[in-house]
Amino acid sequence: MQIHELIRQFTELYGDGGEIRVFFAPGRVNLIGDHTDYNGGHAFPCALTLGTYAVIRKRDDRKLLFSSCDLEKGEIRESSLDDLIFRKEEGWIGYPKGILWAFDVRGSKLPAGFEVLYAGNIPLRAGVSSSGAIECVTALAVREIFHLELNSVDLAVLAQRGESRFMNQPCSIIDHISSMLGREGCGLFLSAATMRVEYIPMTLGTVRFVITNSMIRYPNVDDVNNERKRECEKALKKVQIVTNVINLGDLSTDAFATCKDVIMDENLTRRVRHVVYENARTIKAVNALRVKDLKRFGKLMSESHESLKNDYEVSCPELDTLVGAAQEVPGVLGSRMTGAGLGGCTVSLVEESAIEAFEEHVTSVYEETYHMTPDFFIATAGDGAREMLFY
Repeated sequence: MQIHELIRQFTELYGDGGEIRVFFAPGRVNLIGDHTDYNGGHAFPCALTLGTYAVIRKRDDRKLLFSSCDLEKGEIRESSLDDLIFRKEEGWIGYPKGILWAFDVRGSKLPAGFEVLYAGNIPLRAGVSSSGAIECVTALAVREIFHLELNSVDLAVLAQRGESRFMNQPCSIIDHISSMLGREGCGLFLSAATMRVEYIPMTLGTVRFVITNSMIRYPNVDDVNNERKRECEKALKKVQIVTNVINLGDLSTDAFATCKDVIMDENLTRRVRHVVYENARTIKAVNALRVKDLKRFGKLMSESHESLKNDYEVSCPELDTLVGAAQEVPGVLGSRMTGAGLGGCTVSLVEESAIEAFEEHVTSVYEETYHMTPDFFIATAGDGAREMLFY
């Protein structure tokens, strides 16, 4: 995306003058370790090279002016620092407003408003955190233009708080940590309990991670994810009767085997089994990547999908079809749904020489089954949120 073109569009909307700055935050794909984060477990995402740009300039008053190249192009939406209230009818501007609300609740009172133009090259509502990208780019831009003393993890926490509490949309801290802390060529081995991040170089040789967009999103995804969280909380209380754990992510597979009878509910037992074994799979997958055992990594990805489908029940027929079709192609090492589920994307580990056959076969099966055409792109690990310098 051409920075100078974005600045030209910004000045057409808002006029010349003042200090105009440009920031970028990426989306993310979670390669393995889904629905473990709010259970204190591990995840392994990477930031993408796709994301959202923000061209921004401070104002002398308390007005907030928002515009988007992708949504309502050319329209300016107005709000104010004195009106940080969620209104469903305001639509997409709730995401950046939620960040300002989170700053305000934290005690970081902004002295003035700003005008901003957003532009992105990331698929919307596809499970690769387009919402996280706009939230993180807003958080970073606000920190920089108002010289606030917060580190990148602070910003990730504020961004997650804005989406989950202001927008009332359950979301993963994985999204925002990945967007803020991503590093080119690396995955992030994240411990959600401690927010510890270890960068793992992804030496992939002749294989690539291919993201497949199902082009659908079930409307009840937030309700289902909230229900899964409640189920995990209920199960944790039962497990804590016989074990000294803080989170379900603290349970080893052996400890789960010895204490699962106390849960006394088949659904809750399956939820915990997913969390425990997904956490173990994530650790094994990272260790496999360390020794460049990509076949092992792919096998663990496929096992992860089966667990998300059968034990956690957050997959859907469309995602299952994409994964099943992918696994039929020679040269595919593994495939799984990624993110919250109930639509969105799959991620597959594919030999570079097999990518064309992979896309053709998956498209054929999906079109025949659902009369929709999936979209594909290579998941290239990129850097995290940053200012884009221009001259």
